[in-house]
Amino acid sequence: MLKLKIKFVFLLLLLLSSTKSSFSQTNIHSVGFDVGYIGSVDQYSDLVIFPEIFMGGDFITSNFNWKANIGYWDDGTNAPKYIQSPSTYAYSSFVIGAELLFLFPVTNLYRPSPVRILSGLSYHYVSVKEFIGPMPLYNYSNNYPKNLTGNLFYLNVGMEIHILIQKSFTVFLKGIGYYLLNNREVFKDNRWRLQLSLGLNYNFKL
Repeated sequence: MLKLKIKFVFLLLLLLSSTKSSFSQTNIHSVGFDVGYIGSVDQYSDLVIFPEIFMGGDFITSNFNWKANIGYWDDGTNAPKYIQSPSTYAYSSFVIGAELLFLFPVTNLYRPSPVRILSGLSYHYVSVKEFIGPMPLYNYSNNYPKNLTGNLFYLNVGMEIHILIQKSFTVFLKGIGYYLLNNREVFKDNRWRLQLSLGLNYNFKL
């Protein structure tokens, strides 16, 4: 029994040491930005402009990257829409996200992987204001239903395609699908949202 305990402790220490060694390879090596379009939380709104800034790096191995990003969008609504008469809700949102990316292996260590599959989570703080119609006779009201504003959490899945333009710089095209995790009845008809963006990535360790 004592030998088994010793072996168990030895294996546990070995596992912890290897885990510590693996996470020591996690670093920060990239910053950048992207601009594109994202679907509004309102099913009646069009795509809205969505700028982001981000940073990232290797996660345990060079075939996995982590990324943290922050962005903001506003649907630009400033008057009632006939489709939602007598009221129209204008939405805006701050977005904070964290993603894990899988980089398909390449033979040239100094050439970044062109294709990256990503998955992650994002937090969207949604603000709302209400316009009372019909147009052009309308006024602004703060008496909107409170379940239209607040915290939304999404599962993110998507892909990035990178093109090397200089040793440390890549431009990339990103497509992401957002799936709403909250049980928010008011947004149930728009649970899936899409983002399509073009960005620039700077790797300061190449």
